[in-house]
Amino acid sequence: MKEIIIKETESKLGLKFVETSPRLLNELNGNIKLLSEMLGKRVPLPNPPSYGFLETPLTSEQSKKIEGLFGENYAELAVNLQDKLAESVVIEELGEKMVSLPMLFQSKDIPLSLSTTPFNEASGKWAGKERVFWTRQSVSEKVLKAAEALQHLEFMLHIEDCFRPMGVQEGLFSRRIKLLLEEHPDWVQDWKKVWAEARSKTAFSPFMAGHKSGAAIDITIRRLDGTPLPLGNKYPEGGAKVALRFPFVTQEEWSTRQLFSLTMEMSGLRVYPYENWHASFGDLSAGIAAFSDIDVTTNYHGNYGPIKDFDPKTGEIVPYNRDEYFKPFYSEDELMKKYNTRETV
Repeated sequence: MKEIIIKETESKLGLKFVETSPRLLNELNGNIKLLSEMLGKRVPLPNPPSYGFLETPLTSEQSKKIEGLFGENYAELAVNLQDKLAESVVIEELGEKMVSLPMLFQSKDIPLSLSTTPFNEASGKWAGKERVFWTRQSVSEKVLKAAEALQHLEFMLHIEDCFRPMGVQEGLFSRRIKLLLEEHPDWVQDWKKVWAEARSKTAFSPFMAGHKSGAAIDITIRRLDGTPLPLGNKYPEGGAKVALRFPFVTQEEWSTRQLFSLTMEMSGLRVYPYENWHASFGDLSAGIAAFSDIDVTTNYHGNYGPIKDFDPKTGEIVPYNRDEYFKPFYSEDELMKKYNTRETV
């Protein structure tokens, strides 16, 4: 986002930006350097924005106003990136097994925090049941690698979501539509806006859904005592502020986002730039170019397609047929009828 737009917004909303704190920046850079040594991969040190940082976190009213100004643009960028991925990425299912993250971490004596929130009520037969924290084996190894390094800095990973069984992803997309219309009742006659924002945050077909492949994971970072690091949003909020490089954040919130994204990158995971908690390996979204919000890695081939189920004893997967990959969970007509919307003429 151009600096002039940020400055104009600062004036309109009464925001106050302050200069970068050298102490906080040095602390972050020190952590990144240590992680780089432990993980064996170098990354560029974070470059703070020239306009500085918010002095205090956004209020709910300020967040709402900023969403009105920039939310549609962020959603459009996310959808355009997804379309690029769908057009250029090839997925060749390797059949790799699934692994239980809690069991893996326990066997290695690595601290791990897990969400206690059950699957959402919109999740079909999984509604109200405990989440299942499983990923493909290669993904689990990279997540473990990140956690092993972070514990030396007295941090641990908190996992919100991993594999989503049949009915969960489908239900979450429908629920996203419902929540958007509840939050923005004025969108009821602007389906294009509703559809774009929903798509930007929640996959609408098996091919787009890294969580259905066992290759994506929603993670945040906490201190070892369980205290979440400041992020600037809650999970699983939507809107512009969950974008990784959203500019209206405090320096502490920016530092958390930098620590997360660089740790994931050094561990071999790629962060989805429009959700600051979503990381993956080997799926469609892992084809996003490193440190980019708009580009796709040239000639990227993914290894993990969507799966319908897996055997919890052996980890063996039951994949989707390829002719099912691109079938939307719901058609636009179905959702418009369900929520009584119509496209703007």
